[in-house]
Amino acid sequence: MKKNFKIKKPIFRPYSYKDYERNIKKIWLDKNENTDEVINNFFKKEFLNQIPPRYLYSYPSLAETYAKVSKFCKKNKNQILLTHGSDGGIKTIFESIVKQNDKVIIFSPTFEMYDVYCKLYQAKYKTINYSIKDKKIYLNFSKLFKTLKEFKPKLICFASPDSPTGFFFNHVQVKKILEFSKKNNIFVLIDEAYYLFSEKTYINEINKYKNLAIIRSMGKAFGVAGLRVGFIVSNKINIDFFRSYRGMYEINNIAAYMLNKILTKKGIKEVKNSVNRLIEGKKFFLKNLKKNPNIEFIDTHANFIHLKILKDKNKIIQKINDICVFKKRQKHPILKDYIRLSLTTKKNFINILKVLNHR
Repeated sequence: MKKNFKIKKPIFRPYSYKDYERNIKKIWLDKNENTDEVINNFFKKEFLNQIPPRYLYSYPSLAETYAKVSKFCKKNKNQILLTHGSDGGIKTIFESIVKQNDKVIIFSPTFEMYDVYCKLYQAKYKTINYSIKDKKIYLNFSKLFKTLKEFKPKLICFASPDSPTGFFFNHVQVKKILEFSKKNNIFVLIDEAYYLFSEKTYINEINKYKNLAIIRSMGKAFGVAGLRVGFIVSNKINIDFFRSYRGMYEINNIAAYMLNKILTKKGIKEVKNSVNRLIEGKKFFLKNLKKNPNIEFIDTHANFIHLKILKDKNKIIQKINDICVFKKRQKHPILKDYIRLSLTTKKNFINILKVLNHR
């Protein structure tokens, strides 16, 4: 008697058909998007309203896009692979490197797809937990290296700055990880999704460390999260291997068109101006928060801030909720007492301060 086909037990993922649109009358500060009105209007006027019809009816031609990304990164085109968002790059690396029972190290809390891909590709994985020490996110590096030595992973993945914590790996820490991994044949994935908010990058190390890949996103500083575009940067041998696992086309034609326009002298200038506006907004916001004894905060090198409301928390959260969408609750124990706000402009932060300062 023939056995019925059985599919493996699924890994839980949220149902997209339950993902309703956020209230468009509110400021969206919950998903670390760049909602700066100036750059959004610039894209609309200069690019979106000018899209030629051929970008809709034709399949993508990506030579120009690769040339633009190559120039921006100052790396050869054969060292770059466009991906469907930065998580598409992460998935490509997992798919090409990680086999069943391979060992992986990730951090916690971090971008949720690292955990998902470890499970999807049936890796044996360990997490290195962040903690809070002296009102700052803390990582025990002695524990990390002890785990690296004893666990002997095939792959280690970390973001700098990380999300949702905002933890920033300093240069000395990263170099130690790279040197140890090079000697012990461990592949290193560094997630630089928040590049430009944090200008520290290890993209120039890809030739020195043959076991290194950098992931970038166009969804944070560049303000085009809806396009779902990212890319991997590594040495040519690695990229050729990763390219084997790509689909027919890395990204769609509208995304390619937009990248071709954004990655110009004028477009990059607008992006950097937008980042500066958001950082200036943050500086203004934090300067004023220091005067409020009811608020504790954790600053980050990414584009978000954690706030801890000491008194009348529910009342204040409800009032903030009237003007913006934000992270009211965070799952991980070290962040459970904090709300999270993505960076926005000084104008928007003024309205939020009015709520925080007037209980």
